[in-house]
Amino acid sequence: MGGSGLSYAWRVALWSLFAAITLGIALPWRQAALERFKMKHTFYGDLAGHFAATGGALFKRIWLLWLATVLVAVFRLLSRSRNRRR
Repeated sequence: MGGSGLSYAWRVALWSLFAAITLGIALPWRQAALERFKMKHTFYGDLAGHFAATGGALFKRIWLLWLATVLVAVFRLLSRSRNRRR
């Protein structure tokens, strides 16, 4: 494997910060970018690795789960605020 561990660490830190700021929406793009970086710097003899997935393709697979999680959290917050008023 080639490349710099420090370069990968910076990518992990910045993508993780961005994913946290977007409440996890950017997580599929983070995963795809980090996997693409790892595969680009991985070799088997003289054959380079390749990663073809995109963040958008990963997001399409999990958006419904993310939306359901947000709706459950909002519902719980609303039900708690109603219970406090009584």
